[in-house]
Amino acid sequence: MYIRHFQLFSTIILLSLSVQIRAQPIEPVFDSKFDAYRSIYLDSPDFTNLAPCVEYKRSRYAKEKIKVINTGVQRDKFIDVMDKDLFLERFEKSPLYTQLTHRNHFDRRIELGKINGDLHLLDIGGNNKLNSISYHFNSVHARKQYGHELIALDRFGMLETLNLVLDDREKSEEILNELYSDYSEKVKNDIKLKDTDIYFSYVRFNGLLFELWGRNTTHELEHCRFDMLSNLTIH
Repeated sequence: MYIRHFQLFSTIILLSLSVQIRAQPIEPVFDSKFDAYRSIYLDSPDFTNLAPCVEYKRSRYAKEKIKVINTGVQRDKFIDVMDKDLFLERFEKSPLYTQLTHRNHFDRRIELGKINGDLHLLDIGGNNKLNSISYHFNSVHARKQYGHELIALDRFGMLETLNLVLDDREKSEEILNELYSDYSEKVKNDIKLKDTDIYFSYVRFNGLLFELWGRNTTHELEHCRFDMLSNLTIH
């Protein structure tokens, strides 16, 4: 009798604890240097209808064409930036690897969710050579509250991305500083690419083109307005 009551009581306690454990949210692990940004990137706004923000729809039925942006910078197409295996080898040894939250099967997109970052890798020829490497933001809606300011979190992501290619921290710092200095001047003086809402700065080095992009869109819906730094591209 007492044993049955004890077993029943124990079962109730275990079920109660199980419900409580399941109810608790799982917190991602952040390096201590990024703790200050935790609330920024975990508290993203609720956007219920982003369809009006889409400028071009990609489907075999769509008649719209993707607009080619003329930056005024001549460059060779499909240049080999670096060997893909070497890039991934350096990535796994870099500080960015500790911020990894997802890596897709083909290694074309590497999500660095702990710092709200994304690495996009373009391998056009399928010959294990990367033709373009870009650092984007995992959530543009969380990032856009900082506008065109290069905050410490994003500077870290971009600097480490540059270093994956250059393997030279001092040169990476120099290029990022030059890019952002020119970019800031263009934002300050509202100098955009012709017939666009895009701010653009670039640096040439060692046969590669390093670019910093941003935009200032106008839209009737607040969540479709993007007045912000958007990405770093190497190609």
